[in-house]
Amino acid sequence: MGEPVITELKNGLTLIVEEIPHVASAAYHLLIPGGITTDRAESQGACLLLAEMLSRGAGGLDSRQLSESFDSIGAHHGESASQEVFVLRGNLLASNLKECLRLVSLIVCHPAIPEGETDNVRRLFL
Repeated sequence: MGEPVITELKNGLTLIVEEIPHVASAAYHLLIPGGITTDRAESQGACLLLAEMLSRGAGGLDSRQLSESFDSIGAHHGESASQEVFVLRGNLLASNLKECLRLVSLIVCHPAIPEGETDNVRRLFL
């Protein structure tokens, strides 16, 4: 295994890459500040709701189209909220990483958060 290479991008994102020779797969974890400890008292659990809503569509794709886009490149992915961060993670063949990261960027930068879905997700959690 190679040594991890740590790069801080101009937008403040820290990128850590560890190449493993002879491995055809890739994995990613994107950690975004937020989470349970940042929820206000009157909106406890909001971060959990938001984490669930992130998979409901992005960048003009509805929930099904987004899911099918990840499936078409063989990406196993998920979103969650923990104590202090939102986590977007996945694994797939390294040859499809660029397209996968494009889809992840849609989720982060252009989430759909469809109206009417929040009540459904809230009821699911309750």
